Formats: sequence, structure tokens, C-alpha cells
Amino acid sequence: MYTFAELITVLGGSTAFLLIIATFSVAFYWRKQWQWFIFMVVFFVGGVLINTVLKQIIARDRPYGIEKSIDYIGEVFNLLSYSFPSGHSFRAMMLALFLSFLVYQSYKLSRFKLIISVGLMILAIVIALSRVVLAVHFPSDIIAAVLYASVWFVILKMWLNPGVKEDESENLNR
Repeated sequence: MYTFAELITVLGGSTAFLLIIATFSVAFYWRKQWQWFIFMVVFFVGGVLINTVLKQIIARDRPYGIEKSIDYIGEVFNLLSYSFPSGHSFRAMMLALFLSFLVYQSYKLSRFKLIISVGLMILAIVIALSRVVLAVHFPSDIIAAVLYASVWFVILKMWLNPGVKEDESENLNR
């Protein structure tokens, strides 16, 4: 169980996260899909910044006195990565929500959309649970991260409205 948790938690780590968002960002930019590009940048960069600030403000120690630097940034600036909210869980849920929404907007097959979306949500939850199994987070850390990612997604979706054609968004704003 522990080895599986170590493997699955990598998917919520900074390296996997950066590779995935960089790939989609380049694709949206190259295809001139500006609404998606802007949504991605604001959603992911803004979310990670807010999550990092929350960790520093709340400064909740990790279970068992574990000390850990913030991935990449913390190692350079000697910033501790606190427990609350879980960054891995937050990033995993942000990716699951974003990719599910992208699939929902891009494909007509409802069964396909459902299977992909449910699969992504299950993966995000398994990644979140792996953080508790590895004893680097309390359950409340992962619950807060999943809820925060969901609220952040809904707020930005309502504000930026990606995936809606420009003529449709004009009708929605009247």
C-alpha cells in the first residue's frame, strides 16, 4: 500500500503538474484559443499562488513533525511547506476539474465525457488519500484542498466563462 501511495502521489507533484499545464498552455496558445489559455493561466497560476500564501499564513505543522520545503521554490528560498492545505491534493483536483471541463466542452459523446470525468475525479481523490497514507498530511488538509480547488474552479468559470463562443457569451452577459 505504501509503495502504491508513493507512486500515485507523484502525479500530484509539481513536476507532473507543470508538464501537463505547460503542454495544454502551449497547445491553446498555438491554436489561438485565448479563452482557454487565459482561464488556464489564471486558474493554475492564481490557484498555486493562493495555496502557497495560505500555507504560509496558516503555518500548520505536518504530522509527526515532518519538515519539507515547498517544491522547487522553497528549496531556493528556504520556505517550509506546511500541511494545510495540501498542495498535491489541490493540484490534482484542479487538474481533474479542468480536464473534465475541457472534455465536457470538446466532445459530444456523453458516455465518454462521464467515464473520463469520473476517472479523473477518482484519480484526484486517490492522489489526495495517498498524502494521508504517506503521513505527510492530516485528512482535513486534503479535504480543504479539494473543496478549495472546487470553489476556485467555479468562481473562475463563472468569471472567465471559457469554452463559450464569443457570440454566446455576449448573450449570457445581457
